[in-house]
Amino acid sequence: MSTESDKKLINSSGIEGLSLGFTQDYRAFLTALKDKIRSARLQAALAINKEVINLYWHLGNQIIEKQNWGSKLIETLSHDLQNAFPETSGFSVRNLHRMRQFAARFPEIIIVPQAVAQLPWGHISLLIHKIKDDKELAWYAEQTIEQGWSRLTLERQVKDSLFQRQAIDEVKSSAAGQGRSNTEACSPW
Repeated sequence: MSTESDKKLINSSGIEGLSLGFTQDYRAFLTALKDKIRSARLQAALAINKEVINLYWHLGNQIIEKQNWGSKLIETLSHDLQNAFPETSGFSVRNLHRMRQFAARFPEIIIVPQAVAQLPWGHISLLIHKIKDDKELAWYAEQTIEQGWSRLTLERQVKDSLFQRQAIDEVKSSAAGQGRSNTEACSPW
């Protein structure tokens, strides 16, 4: 007995008269192919993101190395890169400043925390601009990946000081588990 979705599958593909067994096999086959396509797309996007992050770090590092060329370096570079690559966004003065901050924050690309390297540039740019503490930055990066936060959600969590609130909650939980008051747990003595 075939189901409605089996009938739609058969009718939408223009194939009539298939047995239910073939339809179930076909559905499994189609599902496997769709999963492979999704996986390949994700892997391609991750590879592209990795290359973009490496490029932006390299540009930031080069700006640091050439900063003795004067105060107009970033403005001139922005103008020239935008003219050379008009189809590519990302070479604004502000973004080049962020690339410089990124390279300064992580002088060697190999020391970029793994979670940070997995984020899109917009997320990284937000974090390096708003967060000064490396532990806090890494925490937000990890949470962004685990929770699937958009850049707007990440920005809201940073603005609302989620890291600090979570740390306070952890201290309270730890104190409660040890039978101490919150004041005792937070006290440096």
